[in-house]
Amino acid sequence: HKLNYWRVFFLYMLCPCMWPCLNFYGRLRVRKILEIPLEPHRDCMIHCCCFCCCAPCAICQEARAIDAPVVYQRMRQRLQLLKEEGLRV
Repeated sequence: HKLNYWRVFFLYMLCPCMWPCLNFYGRLRVRKILEIPLEPHRDCMIHCCCFCCCAPCAICQEARAIDAPVVYQRMRQRLQLLKEEGLRV
């Protein structure tokens, strides 16, 4: 049973007090997908502090972590194309 976009959206709207828990769950999933070592107890404390102090910063950090592999792959492809065209890199 996984949370999809609309389930999470409605949970956010119907139950604002659940925001820290939902965000922690989201960060935990991101860490598992990116194979970042998990430290659930420490991560929970840090995440709650980040969420309470600066939620936009925490969200930005997650977005950058997700986008980094995509950006890296695009840059590698561009570099390869430049090399194939004979341009000096």
